[in-house]
Amino acid sequence: MHLFVMAGFIGLAVTGFSLAFSSRPWAQAIAWLAGGAGGLRSFHRFFAAITYGCVILHLGWLVYFKAVLKGRLTGPDSLFPRIKDLRDFIAHGAYIFGKGRTPQFDRFSYWEKFDYWAILIGMNTMGLTGLILLFPHFFTSLFPGYFVNLAQVLHLYEAIMAVALKFVVHIVTTHLRPEVFPIDKSIFNGRRKRASSTGAVIFFLILAGGSHGGNSYAAGVELMPLTEQGRARLCLDCHRLPNINTNEGARDSQVFCLECHGKDSCARQTGVSLKVDMETFGSGRHRYQACITCHKDVAGSPHKSESGGVCKDCHYLHDDSAAGDPHLRVQCQACHRKSPFNQYDAERDLVILARKDDKGLPLALLDHGLSDVSDGEICARCHRSGNKVGAASSVLPGKGIFCIICHSAPLSIGHWSFGAAFLIFLGGLYGMFFLWFRGRIGHEETSAHRKISLAGEGLWQTVFSRRLPRLLSVFLFDVLLQRRLLKESVSRWFSHSLIYYGFLGKFALACLSLFSYGLLPQGRLSLALLDKNNWIAASLNDLFGTIILLGIMIALARRMITRPSHVLTEEQDSLALLIIGMVALSGFVVEGARIAVTGIPSYKAFYSFIGYPVAGLLRLFGVTWGDFYGYLWWIHALLWMSFFAWLPFGKIKHIIAAPLTLLVREAGEKQDMEGR
Repeated sequence: MHLFVMAGFIGLAVTGFSLAFSSRPWAQAIAWLAGGAGGLRSFHRFFAAITYGCVILHLGWLVYFKAVLKGRLTGPDSLFPRIKDLRDFIAHGAYIFGKGRTPQFDRFSYWEKFDYWAILIGMNTMGLTGLILLFPHFFTSLFPGYFVNLAQVLHLYEAIMAVALKFVVHIVTTHLRPEVFPIDKSIFNGRRKRASSTGAVIFFLILAGGSHGGNSYAAGVELMPLTEQGRARLCLDCHRLPNINTNEGARDSQVFCLECHGKDSCARQTGVSLKVDMETFGSGRHRYQACITCHKDVAGSPHKSESGGVCKDCHYLHDDSAAGDPHLRVQCQACHRKSPFNQYDAERDLVILARKDDKGLPLALLDHGLSDVSDGEICARCHRSGNKVGAASSVLPGKGIFCIICHSAPLSIGHWSFGAAFLIFLGGLYGMFFLWFRGRIGHEETSAHRKISLAGEGLWQTVFSRRLPRLLSVFLFDVLLQRRLLKESVSRWFSHSLIYYGFLGKFALACLSLFSYGLLPQGRLSLALLDKNNWIAASLNDLFGTIILLGIMIALARRMITRPSHVLTEEQDSLALLIIGMVALSGFVVEGARIAVTGIPSYKAFYSFIGYPVAGLLRLFGVTWGDFYGYLWWIHALLWMSFFAWLPFGKIKHIIAAPLTLLVREAGEKQDMEGR
């Protein structure tokens, strides 16, 4: 318990202070390791769950101790305060100043009780204020809005006090006492000695240190002239930056900017107006955001913004369920702003919000209203025939859950056609299991419900038995490494393994992408795996696809050309190989078309060592592939959906059945041997 509390507390301190003091270099370094502010927030909530889970567990133990074990929560052996603690505090203070003897403490001294209750109350305070900050919309429906600001202040300063208490008072009075130095081993063995007076002396010295010699620090410092109220002047009396994290501070910051940008005369030298339309801005989602929250590079000299609004500091990138990986090359404003003009910036390889319209006239771009991205017309800005931003002319759906076999994809169904294929697949699985559970168990006729129950019981007994290492060995050598197939035929094992490991590699890469994005949406690894043009994702995807195609070619050659006598070729075998080969081949064609349409620079596209040459071949046809890309994409998707839906019905269902059969057979044989 102590280990979990300690780990959670340290994690909360590191991530919380990195968020609170984000402008400091050390905080920026920690944020970089965590994948940005979003990663820090995720880690902070994770550590909060651990720490507060320990608090709830401790409170539950107190209830159990009192209600079930009939223990006492008060008395000399308890952590609950007593009148004697106040007497001990006074008597011990007198002892420290030479006015008496040290008192006889209870099992827990008054400073240990202070330490305990400070952390217990502090954790609940931190938990409550943290929940208010995590769910502001819910709590502002119950309380006034300033409760959020109050919670933000209390959360920070309570954290500072908690860290000071733990890392100064607790460490010093607990572990640096002479009788236990260098560490109190009770945190490991649960056994502790009765409190001594040494810790109390240190505790008193820490309390006294705040006032002792405090005036000597200010001696000799020349103060600024006093104000009319007799208070010393501060720099911030004139040069004051409002707290832009509050609604009031954000409004103050906006008023400061509107002193210029609210006038009709505010314009560029080209005549483009720089006046902000406060009617649209005041009714938008960002009305309570300070201008410099988004326009970070304007608060300096020269007063000019090069980057425009920076969205990624507050908002996560879209995953495949919303916009898909191709939109990693699209600036947020290109979709979410109301301006209908976008352009491709070749220097940054990015689709950005255009500064000029189709006639070359400069745009003001001061309408801060946001587009309704649920409206399909927004996508038509880029996804239209003849566009100049490298987009397909048709809008394609996001990928579904069973695309994860080869691609990074969300855990959602996606397009309705994907859902139909998935339902057929589930129906086939149901038929497979229904057929399996129609058999007998020995000579006993039992219901399917009873068989499922026995199967679950056997699985439970197998997992928690000595048979588990043997089953893991079977899974490793017979399922993953295909040992039995290798013993039968090396050439058959080689072709089968190429197909198997090709799909396994793509599936592992997709799962890693999904896991990485869920944990650190802004992390470098997440962005690298989501971006098809990144050298890691591009080279690995092409490598695994090439391995699959090579395995298909070898398998077809064995069945169609060499035809060994022991190989029996059926129509289902050829059909399965043909569909898998067409899926892999069409995938490379789609990738080549994507590279040709988007105009990815060669220094990026080069890593797609199959897709890039295919793109070069497609360009030779002189066709506008943006108009045909949607058809190619749907051909690839329909081929995969057909294979996926057919999987539980054809001979290819051994992909699912063979591993289960091997494991069940091994578990059954071992159980029979143990029964004998």
